[in-house]
Amino acid sequence: PYIDKAREAGIVVVNWDIETQAEVDAKILTDNFEGGAMGADYLVERMGDEGTVLIVDDLESVTSTYERNKGFEDRMKEIAPNVKIIRQLSSGTRDTHRSTVENMLQAYPEITGIFCADGDRTIGAYTACQANNRQDVLIAGYDATPEELQIMLDDGPECNMICATALHPDRLGSLAVETAYQILQGEEVEPVIYSEIDLMKATEAQDWVTE
Repeated sequence: PYIDKAREAGIVVVNWDIETQAEVDAKILTDNFEGGAMGADYLVERMGDEGTVLIVDDLESVTSTYERNKGFEDRMKEIAPNVKIIRQLSSGTRDTHRSTVENMLQAYPEITGIFCADGDRTIGAYTACQANNRQDVLIAGYDATPEELQIMLDDGPECNMICATALHPDRLGSLAVETAYQILQGEEVEPVIYSEIDLMKATEAQDWVTE
C-alpha cells in the first residue's frame, strides 16, 4: 500500500534487487536463474559431471534464493545428469547453515559439491567443511562479499570455495538512480532492467582486489 500511495502522490518508484509484486515505474534486478546456472557451470567444470551435490535450501517463499537454486538445479540436470542432487532446508543464521552442512556431510560423506544461494549459507558451508576437514568438497556460493574474497585470498587458488556469483550491488544502486532520473526527465525506460552479474573465482581472486 505504501508504494501505491507514493505513486498516487506522483513519486517515481524504482524497485531494485528484490522484486516486489506491486506496480512500480521500473524494476532493476539481477537474473537469479542465470546466477544459479553460472554456479552450476563452474562447479561441473571443476568437479566433473559425476558426484553428489548438496543444495543448502531456503524457504520457497524467498523468491531470490528459490530462483537461484532452481537455475542451478536445472542447469545441473542439463549438463551433468549423473550428478546426484540432495536438497536440505536451512533457515536461519550462518551458524544454522554451518550446523546444517556439518550434519549433511556426516549423513552423506559422498558429497563432492555444495551450492549456496546467498552469502551466509556460503560462509556457513565453508566453515563446516573446514571444521570437518572436508576441503575436498567444492562450494559454489553467492554474493561475492568482501569476506568471501578474503577467504579466497587467504586460501589461494586451491580454496574449496571455488566461486561466488557477484551481484555488484553498487551497479544495481547506480542503475536504479539513473533509471529514476530518466523517468523524471520524461524518457521511456524498459519496465524490467537486468544488471550484470558474473563469477568471482578463487583462481582469479587477486583480480577482485580494489584499492
